[in-house]
Amino acid sequence: WYASSSVSKIAIGKDGIRAYVNSWGGDVCVRYVARVVRSGEVTAPAARAEMMYSPQSYGLSTPEKLSAEPAE
Repeated sequence: WYASSSVSKIAIGKDGIRAYVNSWGGDVCVRYVARVVRSGEVTAPAARAEMMYSPQSYGLSTPEKLSAEPAE
């Protein structure tokens, strides 16, 4: 995973990751690598960012279509 310096903690779970940011005031970038376990097409769900104590303030990314082909 990769995160900007404003990310204080990364929690990696079975079905996703959570990145915690202590200070606000600019762009925050979090990237991760997902392991492909089967060939085919899938839609990665939108990422969601919200304020811990004001979850009604949130943002969503766009879902992404991904495809994987078997290695030869």
